Amino acid sequence: MKESFRDFMWRALYHPERGYYSKRIRTVGASGDFSTSASLNPPLAHAIARWIKEESRATGVIDIIEIGGGDGSLLKAIRTCLGWWSRLKLRFHLVEISDSLQDVQADNLGRRSVQWHTSLSEVLRLINGRAIIYHNELMDAFPVELVQFDPDSRIWNTISLSWKNGLPTEELDDPLSRTEPFSVLATAPVRPQRAEVATDLHAWFQDWLPLWRAGAMLSIDYGDKLPTLYEHRRNGSVRGYILQQRVEGSSIYLNVGRQDLTADVNFTDVVDWLKHGTQREPVYETQLSFIQRMGLQPQMSHSDADQAFKCVTVRL
Repeated sequence: MKESFRDFMWRALYHPERGYYSKRIRTVGASGDFSTSASLNPPLAHAIARWIKEESRATGVIDIIEIGGGDGSLLKAIRTCLGWWSRLKLRFHLVEISDSLQDVQADNLGRRSVQWHTSLSEVLRLINGRAIIYHNELMDAFPVELVQFDPDSRIWNTISLSWKNGLPTEELDDPLSRTEPFSVLATAPVRPQRAEVATDLHAWFQDWLPLWRAGAMLSIDYGDKLPTLYEHRRNGSVRGYILQQRVEGSSIYLNVGRQDLTADVNFTDVVDWLKHGTQREPVYETQLSFIQRMGLQPQMSHSDADQAFKCVTVRL
């Protein structure tokens, strides 16, 4: 059997019967396979709450959407930081495709305090496109194409997998066009280089951005802009997590459906897509800068993580 790396990653994460997010995941944090920046950095919830208040006042929008809310702890902390009077003025929505995580979120938040949806486009249609949207460590969960650059032919080729007896062999496949809207394809490294192309993430932005009429968005994730993203990373950034342990290389093909798979976010592309889709200039900064801009200080022990995580904000 032969499949693209993108199809393998989708199957490992989202297959209805055997995918990690569909069936395996139960929670995040110390008892899960990975921890998020929200679970490691409480000031982040305070900063997002202040950002929501500012954006709601500036835009008049009262519908708040979190996408991929994990176990619900971030939204719970944000609601607490907002205070009861602000909570009364706002309506909260969670977009979550995992039935398991929806149950955990409902236990943490209560069924009456939040409305659940399975897609962002669905909820935007229901509320006439007026929303304040935020997501934390969502974009890294989209499947990616894995590509490799050959400095001799100066071509980026996709990597596909041939499976035999349950074991994969990587193969170089058809080249990707540099005219596609992915910045890494326009680069020409001087040495062999692996990288990721976020085709599914781009399609996701294309799906809902035309439906968004007013509000603001905050995107938080680990990654960077080019060329920094792949400095000292000749093998790209794809990796897995199982029981808080990081796995790389051929180990990502083991435990299919039982470990999380992820790749760093190319923020050069994210900023460009948002600028094109909103006709606004997004603000790109570190998580540390965002927290400080909201008048707070991160926990000193997490300052390195705050620098590693990046934020993009944009207002309509």
